[in-house]
Amino acid sequence: MLLMLPRNTKQKNKEVKASAKQDKRQFMEDKATEAQTAAAKGDTQTLYKITPELTSPGFGKTPVVKDKNGKVITREKDQHSRWAEHFKEILNRPDQEQSADVERSARELEMKREPITSKEIEKAIRDTKSNRTPGEYNITTNMLKLT
Repeated sequence: MLLMLPRNTKQKNKEVKASAKQDKRQFMEDKATEAQTAAAKGDTQTLYKITPELTSPGFGKTPVVKDKNGKVITREKDQHSRWAEHFKEILNRPDQEQSADVERSARELEMKREPITSKEIEKAIRDTKSNRTPGEYNITTNMLKLT
């Protein structure tokens, strides 16, 4: 049996697709503007939140969340509840009944007990690879090597 559709169906389909494309473009432009505003204000939290939305190829696709019976959950609040339930089940395990029996090593590790010398510090700095990300105090290895 062949289903007959009105003649203007193709035209309406084109219009809907064009409208969806235009809406998506407008949404992305709004997000980009929001990101620029956040960057100008120094609001890194908002900026980092928006960046994946603008760069992710699968943005807008929500993962399918199912309940324990395999039924798809559509409401966001119910999805959050299901995720919370899932992780409680996985992460909140009962304590182990037996503790691990770990034997003490027969071999003692040799450790130097004297204070660290300046030569050891210089050698450690020299042996450290250059162009590494700075640590907690924003001191790079290149800065240390210059001193």
